[in-house]
Amino acid sequence: MNSYDLAILNRQLSEMLETGVPLEQGLRQAAKSFRKAGDRRELEALERDLQEGVPLEEAIAPRRLPRFYKNMLAVGASTDTLITVLESLADYYNENAILRSRLTGLLVYPAIVLVLLLG
Repeated sequence: MNSYDLAILNRQLSEMLETGVPLEQGLRQAAKSFRKAGDRRELEALERDLQEGVPLEEAIAPRRLPRFYKNMLAVGASTDTLITVLESLADYYNENAILRSRLTGLLVYPAIVLVLLLG
């Protein structure tokens, strides 16, 4: 899952939790919006584990997610600050996606100039 997708996911989940939607239901709704089948399956599997009563810390452990992300979710769940953590993660991954996009753009121009000089 890329930074942009994580930012959107976390924003959606934090807003749903704030309005009283259970995390499992929020994950189910969020999974529907993912185009990549692998990402959608990961969220659906996480939702199933939570429905079965597996604690969040254990349910996210086997998932293909960044270690930092898993650790932050575990902290949020154990300190009962999950909404705040999700909002912070949404901001973090949004900034990460913006930075990556800008850096990619900055690298394209020198590559074009190099190709033209060599050609």
